[in-house]
Amino acid sequence: AMAADGRAGMAVLATQLAAAGATLSWSAAEWALRGKPSVLGAVSGAVAGLVAITPAAGFVLPGPALLIGLIAGVVCFVAATEIKPRLGYDDSLDAFGVHGIGGIVGMLLTGVFAFGPLSGGAAVGGAHLLGVQAIAVAASFAWSAAGTWIALRLTALVVHQVATLGHCAGHATAFDGRQVEAVTLRTDGTEVLPPSDRSSWHGATLRCVIDTRVLAGFYHSEQSDPMRLRSDI
Repeated sequence: AMAADGRAGMAVLATQLAAAGATLSWSAAEWALRGKPSVLGAVSGAVAGLVAITPAAGFVLPGPALLIGLIAGVVCFVAATEIKPRLGYDDSLDAFGVHGIGGIVGMLLTGVFAFGPLSGGAAVGGAHLLGVQAIAVAASFAWSAAGTWIALRLTALVVHQVATLGHCAGHATAFDGRQVEAVTLRTDGTEVLPPSDRSSWHGATLRCVIDTRVLAGFYHSEQSDPMRLRSDI
């Protein structure tokens, strides 16, 4: 909508209904599968509904908008809580499970539910528009994958990662700012092979880059376990 007119009002209404529908469906799915709904789940559902309705807001009527939200809430819930653990990909904030999957759902359902008169006949739901939307989904996926790959390659070059199959070189900085010798750190961040002068490691912090992941921790100099490193990453 490019003006304060009826189409703009319909887009606002569609947005609210989709968010509400996704909130309800995510919470219902969580209640059914987890035993109780949660505030985090309800908020995640609302976001999923907002994402899904974004491509459709100016093209669908209130009923389909609510349905898009209901569908997106369940699909995104399954993607974030069931598919992610099974595939094991790293998505701590569920950006792909909510924004990625929700966007795909919304784009495809726009091709199904688009109401022609809202766009002056430019977008009418049906097999043709669904095919166009599917191509747009594939193109967006390819663009995002390529951009992510390039970003990771550039990051690897900038970070100057020093990695081998099991170890990487790291440096430590004590609280007083002095630099101490390089060490070898296991990729799980749990053990350190310190320099011969272990006293120099008292109160030192360690930072090491492995496969673009930064491991940071505090070196403990207790005599009972002088080789341990506590890491929060």
